[in-house]
Amino acid sequence: MLIFILGIVLIILLIQYNKYEGFENVGFGFEKSIEGMKPQDEATKKGLICYYGGAFRDGHNGSSKQDTEKGFDSQFYSTQSHIKLTQLIKEKGFSVDTIINTYHSSFENDLSKWYEPYEILLNNLNKNIKSTSGRDNLISSAVKNIKTLTPSEYDFILFIRIDLFLKPEFYKVLNIYSEKIQFLAHNFYQGHCGFTPQKDPEVVDLILFIPKKYFYMLDSKFKLNHNAWSYYKKEYLLSNDDMSFMTDLRFDSNTYLDYNPYYIISGRPENKIVHTYEKTNPNMYGKIGNTRGKDCAIYQKKKMDEYLNNPAEYYYNAHKDFYT
Repeated sequence: MLIFILGIVLIILLIQYNKYEGFENVGFGFEKSIEGMKPQDEATKKGLICYYGGAFRDGHNGSSKQDTEKGFDSQFYSTQSHIKLTQLIKEKGFSVDTIINTYHSSFENDLSKWYEPYEILLNNLNKNIKSTSGRDNLISSAVKNIKTLTPSEYDFILFIRIDLFLKPEFYKVLNIYSEKIQFLAHNFYQGHCGFTPQKDPEVVDLILFIPKKYFYMLDSKFKLNHNAWSYYKKEYLLSNDDMSFMTDLRFDSNTYLDYNPYYIISGRPENKIVHTYEKTNPNMYGKIGNTRGKDCAIYQKKKMDEYLNNPAEYYYNAHKDFYT
């Protein structure tokens, strides 16, 4: 009887662990040992990183200014954080390929030189289209480029917007051994509750981890936006158990509007104020609507916004020993 009870308790604990996968501080997935995996086995593993979006950007929220001196410097620092990401993955015995899908730029040659130690497929697109269409075109182009490779060779594919500077804390929550689709975080909004019409969480859509068993999603209908959680459930018949977040913290994906400890959008000032201490709760998915004052509390601003200028340069220099 005791053995039976202990078995039930163990099953419950395993269910709870799977529900919150990615919320624990897994140390980039590197402190986790893979049972039965020998060093020579790790060397056969391979990852693909896909950077997308406009590079060398400069300006406040909503600005499409590009190719300025400030934009050049900001992209340089972002690239250093990307190179660090590749180095850390390689240190775990993975080989890494890199794809870049971006717009034409007068600094294209510099971008190629910065990533030169790594395998790159640079695909430039016309930037003279509205931002949402531009994002969708870049994602679509990235998927087409992935198809020209041999996707079955990879154990995971990681999408990251190219103008993100990755802070040291990001490497602690990214788990490259995850068996789930992982978004970075549940998005936070001041104006509504951060849920889709289907009552699924709206996601921070700038970073996405996809393990091999979900590569079938990378088709002509694939999208990456705030409603991706609901879209993947409908389009690819996924369930909540197929997806998770790397962290349980909530924040606005736009770092001009809200602070987060994981990245900054490098070409714009960073908001220094944390606007919420809410955490995502998987037990509430499917149960919460999107109207503040009805489905969640009305947001009350407690501090005036403050901004850090040139944040990519600041964080790079503050943690130079880590990035170099």
